[in-house]
Amino acid sequence: MNIYKLEMKLNRKSLIIWSISIFLLIAMGIQKYDAMIYNSSDNGAEFLKVISTMPKSLQALWGISNIDITDPIGYFSLLFFYLSLMGVIYAATLSINIIIREEKEKTADFLLSKPVKRGKILKSKLLAAASNIIIINAFMTLSSIIILKNYSKTYFPKEVFICMFGLLIIQLIYMSIGILLGILFKNYDKASKLNIAIILFTFFLSIIIDLIDKAKFISFLTPFKYFDAKNIVITNSLNIKYIILSLTIILIMIFISFKKYDKKDSNN
Repeated sequence: MNIYKLEMKLNRKSLIIWSISIFLLIAMGIQKYDAMIYNSSDNGAEFLKVISTMPKSLQALWGISNIDITDPIGYFSLLFFYLSLMGVIYAATLSINIIIREEKEKTADFLLSKPVKRGKILKSKLLAAASNIIIINAFMTLSSIIILKNYSKTYFPKEVFICMFGLLIIQLIYMSIGILLGILFKNYDKASKLNIAIILFTFFLSIIIDLIDKAKFISFLTPFKYFDAKNIVITNSLNIKYIILSLTIILIMIFISFKKYDKKDSNN
């Protein structure tokens, strides 16, 4: 029984649906850039004037604070604000489903009764989750590069690659959290609600940090601030301390997951 191949097959439909949704988000976002800035008679001056009159809180909520959205890569950093949220929700939801599916479909007893060690089962599921996340991240990267290329002759996709690699790390953080939640909670609704609560809390915390300069010292509490597109566009690099912190979180979550899954009793 190849658990990895089975999980890849079971999650194929979800991967396709999410990929289409993300492509539509990118396409609609770029269409707005085309209409309001790129092909506008004033090169977006009127649009920028409207934005400048918005409260700082609203600018932060929309992800348009402190960026030049008339520049294609600057506008991409705005899109990245929303892409990161979708990418994280996909990663977290996938990881919970991939663990709790057996409980929902009443196949846990059958799976765990097979001559396969629990560690190997979890390893296969973890690899399947990571593979799906890498695929959708690659899809987002290529879609962004292809679409943005139409709006800048001097554009080079280095910034997009760096942003998307940062997003991949963030996705893996939430994947590892989702895996652990799926193991700790057999009830899908409880695990899913806590999962969404964690995502929303960290997402809105990142907005609060954008609003309040003095709150930047708590950036380590939200992965959404680890690899901020606005900073990446300026520095063309990822913050090494957040890479280390991210890997530490992922490894700790996965380590605990293996420990808990090894003791998991499907009859409880």
